[in-house]
Amino acid sequence: MNPTLEELQERPRLTLQPLRTDGPDALDSEGLEGISHITLVEIEVAWENEFQVVIVRKAADIFGCAAAEDAPYDPIPRSGRLVQAVFLVQFGDPAESQLVHLRPPSTLKTGTNPHAGLVVRWLLARGFALAQSSHAID
Repeated sequence: MNPTLEELQERPRLTLQPLRTDGPDALDSEGLEGISHITLVEIEVAWENEFQVVIVRKAADIFGCAAAEDAPYDPIPRSGRLVQAVFLVQFGDPAESQLVHLRPPSTLKTGTNPHAGLVVRWLLARGFALAQSSHAID
C-alpha cells in the first residue's frame, strides 16, 4: 500500500541519489498520470572537509543548462553530500506548476499543493522515497 503525503511527512526516508544514478531520467514523468513535466531548478551539495565547502546551483533547468553548454558538464557533482533539491513539477494541461523541496532524510515540502499525492507517486516511482524497514513502501 502506498503512503499518503502525511505519512511520508511523518516518517519519510528520502534520498537524492537518483539524481546521481539516473540523471535527467529521475525526472521522467512518463507513466505518472497527472504530472506533465518535472524540472530540477536547484541543488545543494556539501563536502565535510576542513573547508566545509557548499555549492548551490540554481537555474530554470539545471540538467537542460548542462546539456546546452558547448562542453557539457555534470550538473550533479560525483562527490559530496546531496543536501537539498528543488523541483518545479507541472501538473495537467494547461500546466499548473508547484515547487517541491526535498531535503533528505526527512523533509518534503509541497506547500498547499492539491496534487501532493501525485508528487508522492513520482518520489516512489523514481526512487526518491525509500522503503522503511518496519513499514514497506510499495
